[in-house]
Amino acid sequence: MNLSAIWNTIVNFFKANIWNIVLFFAILIIGVVIIKIIMNLFKRIMNKTRMDKIAQKFLTGALKLVLYLVLVLILLSNIGIEF
Repeated sequence: MNLSAIWNTIVNFFKANIWNIVLFFAILIIGVVIIKIIMNLFKRIMNKTRMDKIAQKFLTGALKLVLYLVLVLILLSNIGIEF
């Protein structure tokens, strides 16, 4: 296979899947923004409680991990990987 054929294959792939790629990055950006908003609200709520700082940090980290995991699963589902 020569370089021209490889280039044409790449161009055809992007032409055929451009809206899926745009949707992927839109979901990624919106998801990260929503996670940041949720984390800021959660941190404010945690600061108003009488809970230990270590427990607050643990819960904040656990929530952040779960939210990013959900985002990754949504993105994988978007590109066609079923789980």
